[in-house]
Amino acid sequence: MLRNRAGATTSTTPTTACLRTVFAHHGYYPDEHEFTLTRRGTALFIASKPVPMDLTPYGGPKNGSIENSEIQDVDLATGRLVFSWNALDHLDPADSEEPVSSASSSDGVWDAFHINSVDEGPDGRLLISARNMWAIYDVNKKSRAIRCP
Repeated sequence: MLRNRAGATTSTTPTTACLRTVFAHHGYYPDEHEFTLTRRGTALFIASKPVPMDLTPYGGPKNGSIENSEIQDVDLATGRLVFSWNALDHLDPADSEEPVSSASSSDGVWDAFHINSVDEGPDGRLLISARNMWAIYDVNKKSRAIRCP
């Protein structure tokens, strides 16, 4: 599997023959942490992009950015996005264990979530690990809601 900065991930065989090139949607770039070819003929992966945001509620700069992540499931045959789950829509950056001051060493971008894995269960639920939230989320893929114990 090879990635490039143009928002594409290329799936390859062990002999590096190109199978498909998959593009991230919504202006995101594929993330190097996770890329799974599913039995449904889709690619399930993490995509990221910095989103301009007022970080003053968290102790950061007014003109800052947050590194947002989106779980994307893309149909391999058509390239169509069949599912997405956006971290910023469901998680509160205030719960991050990563101090907003860390943005000063990363071009003003705060990595509040740092989504680094996603796995799909047999019942269509997603387990999403967010390193900087010190959490794993059980997400109902149909409703996109986080299941709370």
